[in-house]
Amino acid sequence: MGQLRCGQCGVIAGFTDHTDMAVSRRLFDLGFAQGVEVELLRRAPLRDPLMLRIGTSQMLLRASEANRVLVRPL
Repeated sequence: MGQLRCGQCGVIAGFTDHTDMAVSRRLFDLGFAQGVEVELLRRAPLRDPLMLRIGTSQMLLRASEANRVLVRPL
């Protein structure tokens, strides 16, 4: 997800290979599923955390977790 710019949307393609099951399960429970559209709304001044929109929900996600999500930019 690190390649998205603020205001840019993308489609979730999956998770990186080194994502452990607990983290991938948490992300999935938050709505990060393959094929779902996500928008990067903003980054904090030190680039961590990131504010994202998935569907009608907005959330903050640590950069370390966001970088485990593979996104295809739209």
